[in-house]
Amino acid sequence: MQLKRTRMALVVSTVLAALLALAVSPSLAFAADGYVTVNDDTTHYASMDEAAASAVAVSGTITYHVSGHVTCAFTTDLACSGAATTVKVVGSNNTAQVDLNGEGSGSFTAKGAQLDFTDVTLDDRRTNCSGYWLSSYLMFDCAGVDFTGCTFDEGVLIAGGITANFDDCTFSELINTANNDNSVEHYQLWVHHAGTVNVKGCTFEKDSFGSIKDTTYTESDPTTADIKISVTNSTFTDIGHHRIMHLEGATSLTLSNNHCLDCFNVTGDKRFIDCGGTTADDINADYFADDAMDNVVEYTLNYTVPATGATEKTTYQFHTTSAITDHSLGGTTYKLANGYDVWTSAAITGTDATQISDVAAGPRNYDLVEGVANTYYIDFDANGGDGSMDAMTMTYGVPASLTANTFTRDGYTFLGWSHDADATSPDYEDGATVQDLTNEPYLTMVLYAVWSKDEQPVSPDTPSAPDTPATPDVVESSATSSSDQGDALPTTNDPIDLAVAAFAAVLATVCFAGATRLWKSNR
Repeated sequence: MQLKRTRMALVVSTVLAALLALAVSPSLAFAADGYVTVNDDTTHYASMDEAAASAVAVSGTITYHVSGHVTCAFTTDLACSGAATTVKVVGSNNTAQVDLNGEGSGSFTAKGAQLDFTDVTLDDRRTNCSGYWLSSYLMFDCAGVDFTGCTFDEGVLIAGGITANFDDCTFSELINTANNDNSVEHYQLWVHHAGTVNVKGCTFEKDSFGSIKDTTYTESDPTTADIKISVTNSTFTDIGHHRIMHLEGATSLTLSNNHCLDCFNVTGDKRFIDCGGTTADDINADYFADDAMDNVVEYTLNYTVPATGATEKTTYQFHTTSAITDHSLGGTTYKLANGYDVWTSAAITGTDATQISDVAAGPRNYDLVEGVANTYYIDFDANGGDGSMDAMTMTYGVPASLTANTFTRDGYTFLGWSHDADATSPDYEDGATVQDLTNEPYLTMVLYAVWSKDEQPVSPDTPSAPDTPATPDVVESSATSSSDQGDALPTTNDPIDLAVAAFAAVLATVCFAGATRLWKSNR
């Protein structure tokens, strides 16, 4: 009975605790997908708007910690009506995401404050953008904005003359952007009218329209039409239609150490920046001619291997002047099916897809003929020994026995061969069968002799002179006195004398034992 009462009390207390939690923090129970906390407060809020509305207006920094998916409808100033000087939105796990679900033109508002986002995904989920395509982008009403390690599932609009910094961010393909020309995609990063944008170490994923655009409407206010764009150490992959950048009035442009892979080149004129007028040629020459400013442009080449039907990939880099006459895949060297070299720097004519040039847009597909197995070489290094050995010619896919060792080394024994000159144990024994040491054509593989130092014989120690024997004690040879004869041992080695002495000792023992018994019985 007592056990039942204890269990009942435990159940009741648990239920009361749960009800109390609901009463104290109702949002905790319903924030199933994610929550936001403010500063060091542990109260959970289901949206950015709820968290901002509940935050206490303080000076200094306000930090919103995001865990899981939360929403934002742009209805509340994250800076608490301008009280904070810095507002931080920090993702507390790898899946931290803010889903934008407001209607019409929206922006993260932190008026008068610096706005920082770290390790969070911003995803535009709005469906009604009032028919004006600019409003479908994320916008930021603040003193300035920094993004570190963030992902943008929709485009970003920077407006109002602020400075925006993007470090190690990812710009995904646009999939839900409405605009005024009835297409479903647009630029991933837009700088509008005025502002400074610095992009460092970012990734721009596939987008069929374009990556970066600037717009200056000088008719509204010519004095503020000042746009500065800097892009460094970033990667653009499969960007098309309007090329990588579409510029209308950037007053300052810096592009350096960027990598462009499979970006669509509309007219084959090496232009990756479209800005109209005669300045376009100058800008492209500054940044993309002969890999200027370390901006590298590459295309993917796909090869279909005849034996397996599998497709292998390699890359072709712009401004490669020397022709590459063959291509090695998995230990086999191929040429194109029609006999042409894999690629050259000659121009493509008509539908001929057997050559690729500096002005071609990739990727391109090629069928390969049956290839020839690669030839490579094995060179033998004495590694401290003496002698010489000829190199071996090997064929990929064909096993062969290593040439028997002819090197010698005084005081050492040959153990075998190794790829490492400092090895103490061999990779291959003398005469071992080897195969496919490399799949690269005409490469020389070096095998180093492995030696073991012979043991030296131990020299015997020189014997020392023997010690001088001690002088033996002198044994007295004369007969003992008559008074000591009874106890004295015989000093002769005569067998009869020894026998007599032994008999006398036995007789004395027997007599002593008998006398002892007689004495005890008479007591």
